[in-house]
Amino acid sequence: MEKDHGLLERRRVCIICDIAFLSGKKQWKEIKTIVEYQCKRKVGGETTVTDRYCISSKDAGVDEFCKIIRNYWSIKNADFSPTALGA
Repeated sequence: MEKDHGLLERRRVCIICDIAFLSGKKQWKEIKTIVEYQCKRKVGGETTVTDRYCISSKDAGVDEFCKIIRNYWSIKNADFSPTALGA
């Protein structure tokens, strides 16, 4: 959970490593993990929930995927900062 600038954010990451059930997995030869990332944000009185899913060739645990996702969004958000836009 993270609270900053009046924003309360809770993140949840779930991984599925046993993908034997997945139909069409042959299309992704290197797939090892399915990752669900849920972000619940509360700003003022409004709450939004966003679910994202991805597949990965990485054989990693929840903690490592949390770091990977956090790093990804840190970079993505920096792309739109005033500094990155030359302001």
